[in-house]
Amino acid sequence: MGESQTRANSHTWLGLMRLPTFMVFWSGRVVSLLGDMLFSMATMWYVLGKTRSALDTAVVVLIPMLTQLFVSQAFATMADRLPKKAAMVSSDVFRGIVVLTVGTLMAFDHAGTFGIYAASFLLTMAAYLFGPAQNAVLPKILPDPERQLTSANSLLSATSNIINLTGYALGGMLVAVLHPVNAVLLDGVSFLLSALSIAMLRVPTIRSKGQRGASGFLRDSLAGIRFIWQRPSLRTFGLYVAILNFVAGPVSILTIVFSRVVLHAGLRGYGFLEASWAVGGVVGAIVASRLSQRFHMWQLLLFALAGSGLALVSLPVFANLTESILALVFASVVITLMNIPLFTALQLLAPDEIRGRVMAAFGLFAGVGNPLGLFVGSWLMDRIPPSGIYLASGILLVLCGVVGVCFPAIRQGEDQFGRRLKESPDIAETPEL
Repeated sequence: MGESQTRANSHTWLGLMRLPTFMVFWSGRVVSLLGDMLFSMATMWYVLGKTRSALDTAVVVLIPMLTQLFVSQAFATMADRLPKKAAMVSSDVFRGIVVLTVGTLMAFDHAGTFGIYAASFLLTMAAYLFGPAQNAVLPKILPDPERQLTSANSLLSATSNIINLTGYALGGMLVAVLHPVNAVLLDGVSFLLSALSIAMLRVPTIRSKGQRGASGFLRDSLAGIRFIWQRPSLRTFGLYVAILNFVAGPVSILTIVFSRVVLHAGLRGYGFLEASWAVGGVVGAIVASRLSQRFHMWQLLLFALAGSGLALVSLPVFANLTESILALVFASVVITLMNIPLFTALQLLAPDEIRGRVMAAFGLFAGVGNPLGLFVGSWLMDRIPPSGIYLASGILLVLCGVVGVCFPAIRQGEDQFGRRLKESPDIAETPEL
């Protein structure tokens, strides 16, 4: 195959995997996702065996969720100020040391519940240093980011969904075969290997100077939020993603209840419904790298909200396990079709020096809907039958999609892959830092 042909195919998944720098980048993402999952499963099993308490066990996974609210912006600011290779390598080394320390303490039965909680907190903080640095450097390690970035993001998204689909089964087997202690030690070694591979990469130096003092650090931390808030299109998209997360939030809580009360499918049905989201995410990622190029962002928003809304409405209407699985796969596909181009547009739009903060800010901005939706869903769970909540959530999503595309901020200035976003006056300017 000639050089020109290789370059032409470099935007495909196979072409990306042939790029040494992206291969190492992708491997680091896999190690991080599998490592987090393996550590969580092994330590939850350990805590459960020590305390016999479901609440104490659940705290292991609650800590990362709560930590995000307090450290994501600050650590994204730190990641933008640091050289990206140094941030990623130091994060992986730190996580490797923490995990190996926990594994060693577990081996001598000295870990303790508080030690597990502290380790989960430290690992979460290190992950929020690694993530923004990784997001910031991805466009810089691709030879042709304008053509390759969407495919790269779709491959990373598909990888995450495949790990979500198979990772717990694989992790459960590893924990069972190796014993929780050995599984944790293996996880620690994998982080160190990831750090070594990243250290060998040629990563462009991208860093912001930053303002001095605590007040300057605070202003720098708000730069990503300002970047989004000052742009009507991005602000409106963030609002609608938050609405989607809020409205769909109860669904994630009620899946097990819906399976038991409405479908009468028990835990087996619950497992199939949960797997449906991951399968849809993989299919959506494959389709997004091709179909998303043919649509505007406002069209993808309409597809995501209206499509997922209709899928949720169909669940209680048909009340059939097979139809429910297909409906959730479809809902996950259309949501992924919007998420990947939007994520790509943000990466291309954000200046190099604040890209980590912009990505973290949008995640925080849009993610506000998740805890609110979960809270409301938990409250409604004891008052409204699951069928009524699914119907209400689906109808609201359809209405949000139809109303949303009427806003000029969404209909104007949004184009596939954000190319028109960069040309639009309300997007192109970089905020003062």
